[in-house]
Amino acid sequence: MYPGHHATTTPDKPAVVMASTGAVTTYRELDESSNRLAHWLHSQGLRAGDHVAILAENHPRYYEVYWAALRSGLYLTAINRYLSPEEAAHIVNDSGSRVLITTMAMADTAAAMLDHIPGCEQRLMMDGTVAGFEAWAKSRLGRGARIESLEGGRPELRNTLDRAERFLALVGLLSALIAAVAI
Repeated sequence: MYPGHHATTTPDKPAVVMASTGAVTTYRELDESSNRLAHWLHSQGLRAGDHVAILAENHPRYYEVYWAALRSGLYLTAINRYLSPEEAAHIVNDSGSRVLITTMAMADTAAAMLDHIPGCEQRLMMDGTVAGFEAWAKSRLGRGARIESLEGGRPELRNTLDRAERFLALVGLLSALIAAVAI
């Protein structure tokens, strides 16, 4: 289910809990921050059908990127963090991603990709910055007009949300099956 629904009904309920640190992001925080990023992406000229790439480890902001892309009708390409810079750059280029979002943990790989991704217009780093990347500061992403959920919107965008929800349900089912087999 779309987090905006939970942000309305149970805003202070944890949406993301990082097991390694115990950091918690509530549904309200997830909804607000993903909306800010969606607004920023829109201000950069991205529209439904455009591509965004993410190169990150398990990071608490990963879902913000995911939901910002989904609520905007953007395609999100996840890049395996174990790829070489050349392999990761190939994925960015092949997907036609106009934005690359990454983290400090991936800074070496991301920085080495810069010369290989000339078509990638914007580069954000979630939790710091290195040369060639802008820092993702919540205040910098702005607080413009809210980009609403795709629910009730254009049918083709609603279908995108439906497919994403089915995919997430399948991933959850597969994870449960793998965990059961491992026991």
